[in-house]
Amino acid sequence: MNTILNNKKAWLRIVEAVIGVLIIASVFTFILVRREKQRTGEEIDELARTLIFQIERNESLREIVISREAGFVTDGKLYNSIGDKIPDYLEFKLKICTIEDEICGLEDIKKRIYVNEVIISSSLNTYNPRRLKLFLWEK
Repeated sequence: MNTILNNKKAWLRIVEAVIGVLIIASVFTFILVRREKQRTGEEIDELARTLIFQIERNESLREIVISREAGFVTDGKLYNSIGDKIPDYLEFKLKICTIEDEICGLEDIKKRIYVNEVIISSSLNTYNPRRLKLFLWEK
């Protein structure tokens, strides 16, 4: 009778240990997943700088910026070159403005927006200065 009780106690301790390990593992998993979802503003700002820099250094994309009329860019090679590199948790808009435009902004979005811009004044063949702005925000 005594050995049966000892066996039951042993199994209960094993079950308790397994449940304890599962609880600890689930807490760590929850913390890691939550940390992954929280992006810092510095990471988003660095992404914006990198993407703008890539456009600034690419001659064909510079030509597109210079040749387009001022306004939002919603399609084409320039738009796709940025859209392909934007992570799923972010949304973006590109806007081309003339140098003379005092205001080159975005409509009212109720989120924290990260903005980076560059002035592209010419390509090898054309002088037509434009400001290119990249707006990024979390979904």
